[in-house]
Amino acid sequence: SADGVILARGGQSLGYILEIENGKPVFAYRGPEGISRIAGPESILDKWVTLKATVDSDGQMVLSVQNQRVGQARVKGLIPRNPNDGLQIGADRGSPVDKEQTAGLKGLMLQIRIYHGQ
Repeated sequence: SADGVILARGGQSLGYILEIENGKPVFAYRGPEGISRIAGPESILDKWVTLKATVDSDGQMVLSVQNQRVGQARVKGLIPRNPNDGLQIGADRGSPVDKEQTAGLKGLMLQIRIYHGQ
């Protein structure tokens, strides 16, 4: 396995992305006033892990690995409408949420769940 996008929704104006960068999980959220990023502290390559990225109604974003919180931040405004770019699994091929030319994930994903609400 290697670095790459796990999932992305939206693009350079509004959206979010969960990816692996330098072996570490990264969750980035682009609201109306800019982007907020959280990176996990250690590599998750070459092992099965459960990643969880959340944003609550108060604008608190959290990244967890194996049900342990590894980072948190405040978003720069909640996304007020559906982003132009749809949801992509393993890629961010539209306008980039976080940075230019992020490769798709070269690894295995067992299950992806996306929730809206409680």
